[in-house]
Amino acid sequence: MVTTLRRQFTTFLAEHRTGILCLSEPAASSWAMPVRYVNRDLTVVCLLPRWSEIAFRLECSHMVTLIVPSSDNSNEHWLSCFGAARLGMMSEWHALWACPGITHAMTDLYEVIEIAPKRLDLFDQRLGWGHRTNLDCEQETTA
Repeated sequence: MVTTLRRQFTTFLAEHRTGILCLSEPAASSWAMPVRYVNRDLTVVCLLPRWSEIAFRLECSHMVTLIVPSSDNSNEHWLSCFGAARLGMMSEWHALWACPGITHAMTDLYEVIEIAPKRLDLFDQRLGWGHRTNLDCEQETTA
């Protein structure tokens, strides 16, 4: 059962490339930003512009939620990935950014974060209001 769920979540992540990254800081201020991402199994790697100050924000709170809407425009199913984020390696940016005309060094403009999920939820209202499938990953995910 767990293997089937992992495959379902990994497939959903692989079929999409954008989401909304959300962070709730301890001081009760919330923050959200659209991001591009790629996944390695259940680990998610996101590209963020430096002006988003994600490095500073992760010092305040490293727990994030990535919401990935379905690409079929039905707004009836989406994935939620809750986990710990950390600054990642820039080796991932080629898969995240399809803009060959950039003349600046990518590290001057962008930062990469990696999310190690603790919990994944797949909401699917096509199967009934509030229907969700979840996977707790704390003991399964390797970052």
